[in-house]
Amino acid sequence: MLGASLPRSETYEDDMTSSRTKKGPTVRPDSANVSGERGADLIFIQDWARTKSAKEGAALTGMTPNGFKKVQAGECAISYEKLTFAMKRDPHLAAAYAAHVGLILPGEAEFAGALTQAFNAYQRRTA
Repeated sequence: MLGASLPRSETYEDDMTSSRTKKGPTVRPDSANVSGERGADLIFIQDWARTKSAKEGAALTGMTPNGFKKVQAGECAISYEKLTFAMKRDPHLAAAYAAHVGLILPGEAEFAGALTQAFNAYQRRTA
């Protein structure tokens, strides 16, 4: 239910354009809106990457140190797989990303990260 929070008058289609092909209409995202959102996502990842050394970032993401340096410099993006890998190892990144995409309120990111660390520590002790 992704669109459940949107008013009925607003839909995702407002941000879409279509073009005709032989098989029917092709719905494509409006590039102006996507580039702004994509740019904000890239800046978020780049800012996080700059807080880590190349060696530490490579270990967290599963990338090479040189690949991680390119992310830090904004020369390339990080894959979904590598981002997920990093979020599983860095609860503060996961909480900050959840705030970035609107899953939790921005002020709750630090608390969510600390809570995740506490639960993980507790599970490791009882296992």
